[in-house]
Amino acid sequence: MVRERILGFSNKCTWLGLLGCVEYYLDNPQAYRRAVDLLKYGISLSPDLFPCICEVLWKMDNENAASICFSDVSDVLGMMVVAINERAWTPSDEDCPIDLVCLLFIYLVDLLCRVMTTEDEASSVGQLVDGLVRTRCRTDDGRTLLHVAVHPIKDDDDDVPTVTPSSVVVGHLLEAGAAADATDAGKNTPLHAVVFNQPETSPVRDEIVDLLLQHGVHVDAANADGRTASDCLSPSLVFDHVSLKCLAARAVRSYKLPYRGNVPATLADFVDRH
Repeated sequence: MVRERILGFSNKCTWLGLLGCVEYYLDNPQAYRRAVDLLKYGISLSPDLFPCICEVLWKMDNENAASICFSDVSDVLGMMVVAINERAWTPSDEDCPIDLVCLLFIYLVDLLCRVMTTEDEASSVGQLVDGLVRTRCRTDDGRTLLHVAVHPIKDDDDDVPTVTPSSVVVGHLLEAGAAADATDAGKNTPLHAVVFNQPETSPVRDEIVDLLLQHGVHVDAANADGRTASDCLSPSLVFDHVSLKCLAARAVRSYKLPYRGNVPATLADFVDRH
């Protein structure tokens, strides 16, 4: 508090002092609550501390998940969503890269879904995810939060939470309006991401595929390499979700018929995706 009043919170010495106190409290698992409280105060002043508090929550999750309070997780996620939606903060490559922010957002939603116990808390999660989807956060390679949820990618940093695909998290994102057909820089939809990267024997893979199909993802949309998710799905499932319009678009592309300029632009864009 003394450093903050004299130097201001933006001063690096103030940050280091707060983080030093956090490290002290982390040496004692019984003092994790104090570490969380300090970091919640810290990110209310500088959201760049977001990865730090997620690291603390992850340690609590691994060592004593019962000690995690729903309100702490919802407070942290709520503050970050407000900061981005109100343009009060932008992720920085140096302190808080956007790829890490997206991964941590998905981790917090997953954590909330695991610790919530009441209908009010479930409703609160829905409202938070609504705000989260409105941030329109994307990674540097164009992946949306839905892409990250179906196929979390992390580096080898042991301090970064490990996130596994969850149909519950994916369901919340879709219900909040996340676009099932959104594409990344490689024109991969979330369906591409899950079928190309998750084992065919995984029950979660099937649950996520079903959710995406229910929300209108195109099973035969081609990515930049010309690959479609339908290549990795059963013919019966594909048949149930391919429309006559999709079949016509594929025929146009297959026979290399001229269409750009001969049909409305929106229809030409639809053909492009096949």
